[in-house]
This record gives sequence, structure tokens and C-alpha cells, in this order.
Amino acid sequence: MGKKKIVFFGLGGAGQRHLRILYLLRKKLKLSLYGFRKTNKVEVIKNDFSLDVKKLNIKYKDLTFFKKENQSYLRKSIAIISNPTSAHYKTTLKCAKAGMHVFVEKPFFCEINKFHNLKRIIKKNKIKFLVGYQRRFSDTVIKFFNKVKELDVSEIKRVNVIVNSYVPDWHKYEDYKKMYACKKILGGGSLLTECHELDIIIMIFGLPNKLYCKKYYDVKVIDVESRHNIKFFYNTFSVYFRINMFSKKIKREMTLIANNFHYDVDFNENKIYKNNKLIYFTKKNSIIEFKKQIKYFLSNKMNTSKNIFEAEKNLLVFKACLKSNKNNKIEKVYEQ
Repeated sequence: MGKKKIVFFGLGGAGQRHLRILYLLRKKLKLSLYGFRKTNKVEVIKNDFSLDVKKLNIKYKDLTFFKKENQSYLRKSIAIISNPTSAHYKTTLKCAKAGMHVFVEKPFFCEINKFHNLKRIIKKNKIKFLVGYQRRFSDTVIKFFNKVKELDVSEIKRVNVIVNSYVPDWHKYEDYKKMYACKKILGGGSLLTECHELDIIIMIFGLPNKLYCKKYYDVKVIDVESRHNIKFFYNTFSVYFRINMFSKKIKREMTLIANNFHYDVDFNENKIYKNNKLIYFTKKNSIIEFKKQIKYFLSNKMNTSKNIFEAEKNLLVFKACLKSNKNNKIEKVYEQ
């Protein structure tokens, strides 16, 4: 069998993280690696998001750069799409039309009718498709998911989710005000940027019936919202999200309150408590989640129909959040 061809669209922090993993796996998995950028003389970004003195074309000698974008669309190859959020749909559509398998970084955001068109093309060309929510592959998330599935849903009273991050500390190599997360034109803002926990809740409980979403512009030097409060309405309980991408009190925590007990989950520390007693702990190693994710995508176990369904559910929630923000009222979560 010949080598699998991998083409990278976007080689910033997220793209180079996938590059580091696949470069180490290239011989074992028989991979040929390609990339498109306007220039291949871009700096290497290290694990801690600081810059290396080397350039990409020097450090990764087995990585071939295309000089023209149209050369990048190689039929039956695999696209790793890690460009800004606002470009995800356009690049995915071009790759799908070219018959390329598509792995695209979260969030995947577009109009519903455009998504349906993309879905038709994916099925017609029989290609793989996955949106990169690597936290779905976290042992802590999977353990909590299984714990919740053991419950009678009528026992659950409410779920609280806190997501605090601090964007200025994300990337040492760039001015945070120029990052995709902080620019409207690039698809930034706290809703789309910090959506992992929204995805985890949808993964565990499915789509809510309704939701209410309120955005806040607390940081004047950026043109996107820095904070969101969101409420998901299910049949017998609600989920409350507090998302803030400019808080120095770093947290990724979830509390499930039931009739006679409660679970507390710390996703940053990989700990799960029941009634304040530690019942699960594993060492921190986020790279494992990315490795599991990309290996799943490359494997025969990859389920495109399921992945499309999950991507559409997230898209419906994003759309309902935007509508709720605009109208300042509770909105149903379904396709209009």
C-alpha cells in the first residue's frame, strides 16, 4: 500500500500541534506530509507555545510545502484544517469537493443550509469527516460520561459549568489582540472559542430543548465578547454555563447536583469527586487526547455519519445562542 498523504491548512499553534504528533508517527503509519502557506519560512512553535529559532522547513525536513493553494487539494488525501475559525467552512468545502478526507479544528460554524450542502458532498464522495473536540477523548470526560449514564436522569437537579481562561497567556509567540479568538473577522469570541464544555454537555445529555444566552463585552481592546452566561433547558433539569476567556482564575469545572449526592469534576486537574470524596484521578497529559483523536480519525473505526450528526448538534446550539443574544429571550434549539 502507498503512503497516506496529509495536507495541513493552517500551521499556527493548533496546526503545528497536529504536525508534531503526525511527524513522529509518519514512518509507523506511512504518512507523507504536505502544507500550504504563503511562505514556508514560518517559525516553529514549541509545546509551550513559545518560538523556536528554527523555521518549519528546517525542523521538519519531510514536510513538503505547496507554493499555490490549488496544488494542495489532493484527491484521497487527508486535510488537517487549523486555519482561523472564519475560514473553516470555506476550506472544508473545497477539500470535500476535491474528495479529501477532512479533519477540521473546532468550532465548525456556518449557516445551516451550507452545512446541509456540505453533508451531501461528504456522503456523495464517501470521505471521512471529524470536528476536532479532543476533550471527548479525555479519560476524565469518558469516566464522567459513564458515571452520568448510570444515573436515572430524574435524579439530576442541575448542572453548573465554569470555564475560565486567560487569553493573553495562551500564545507566547503573538500579541493576543491579533489572535483569532479576539477578532470578529476571524470568528473569535468566548462562545465559539471556549466551546469544549458545551460539546461535552451535548455529548452526555444530547440537545437541550431551549436555551438562553447572554454575552458581555468586558475587554475594550478587542472587538468580540469576552464572556457568556448560558442556560440549557432539558425536560427535568437545567445546565448553567459561565464562560470567561479573560479571567486569571483558571478553571474548567463541572458540578452535577442530584437529589442525594453531587459530582464535582475538575477537567484541568483530571479529578472527579463524589460528595467531596476523590473517586478518580489521572495525570495531566493533554497531548494524549490529541493523539487518541487523530488515531481515531485515521482508523477504520471512524464513523463519519455520527461525526456529522454531532457537528450539526453543536451548530444548532451555536445558532440558538446567537439568536438568544440578539433577541434577549429564551430560544428553542431546533432547525427553523
